[in-house]
Amino acid sequence: MSSSMYDVTPLEPFGAVVTGLDVRRQPEQSVMERLEHDLDEHHVLVFRGHSAPSDAELVRFVGSFGELERPDVVPDQVSSDAPQIVHISNEVENGAYVGPSQTTRSLDGHSDYCWQDRVSSIGALDAVAVPDLGGETWFSNMYAVFDSLEPGLREWLQRLTAMHVRDTTSSQFREAKPQALRKAEHPLVMIHPTTHRRAIYVNTMYTNRIVELAPDESDELLEGLFLLMSQPEYVYEHRWKIGDLVLWDQLGLVHGRKAFDVNQRRYMRQITTLVADPAAPWAVHA
Repeated sequence: MSSSMYDVTPLEPFGAVVTGLDVRRQPEQSVMERLEHDLDEHHVLVFRGHSAPSDAELVRFVGSFGELERPDVVPDQVSSDAPQIVHISNEVENGAYVGPSQTTRSLDGHSDYCWQDRVSSIGALDAVAVPDLGGETWFSNMYAVFDSLEPGLREWLQRLTAMHVRDTTSSQFREAKPQALRKAEHPLVMIHPTTHRRAIYVNTMYTNRIVELAPDESDELLEGLFLLMSQPEYVYEHRWKIGDLVLWDQLGLVHGRKAFDVNQRRYMRQITTLVADPAAPWAVHA
């Protein structure tokens, strides 16, 4: 599908490639309205064919979609010039990793900042360097997972609450200094503030338990949901090209990373927007 603003090529089973847009500039209002619509429709937008934006230009473009998080849990991966950007790299400078020390390993599925009251709305990754093989980012469509369930099960799940915990002592990310556990409870089913579509809001990395269930029942339910979200019909796997800028819906999608050779270079710039209203994704439950 084409527009006078840019071109959109759908992917399978979801997602779309966007070409013909200069991400180094702040989008005009009409462009923003179209981009927000396309993100709601496709869930993942892959921007290609543009010149590499500077840190400031990247911050400005992604910031057009909402307020940006200034990460404090990974202080050694952000710079003073652009504190909104997390540098994810396996490069070593002066004997220290530029990014997470275990970044060549696979990364479990997760939703950024699910362990705080104000969760992430949109995620963005910009590919500076990519390995020849591996390091793909995969996305699970939790809207489709919810829609696949029987009506009675969907109704029951909307009565449940999940606990999300970030344990810095076991995280794959390096920390400048130890920090306390961070945790938050959210309804198991999220309602998107704009589209009003429902999605299962759990992930393998941070979801600790279902509050209302006994431990064994909680484990059984979560294992079943994790197995369902891994089915091919619900997953888009992105094979990176240098210069790709990928935006995705953090509320309705879970994302993770595949492992790659430690001798290969991979360098990403990550930015995350936050929901405008912390209660918005859970408003119907309240």
